[in-house]
Amino acid sequence: MIKSTERAAELQMKLKAPTMHSEVNTTVSPQQWGLISSIINSHHPSHIHKVKGGEYTLLHIALSEKDQSQQAVYMGEDGAIWVRPLHEFLEKFSKIEKN
Repeated sequence: MIKSTERAAELQMKLKAPTMHSEVNTTVSPQQWGLISSIINSHHPSHIHKVKGGEYTLLHIALSEKDQSQQAVYMGEDGAIWVRPLHEFLEKFSKIEKN
């Protein structure tokens, strides 16, 4: 049971397998919920690599635990999640303008 002092959200996930269907309830922190929400609500794709031309979606701007620097969390076309310093991301990627 979640204590009222804890800030958490419950996320019901439905897991489907070829031979069964089950539901799992899990606790998600506000930070995790924010990341999930940003993935769901982001414009896909949002950026293009300036050299290689691949399309990526900027999911979140996180802070490095080591030095509190801003980090870009982004997803490639293949679904892989990447992290790099935000200043580096902004140098290597261009925002895709939506009409």
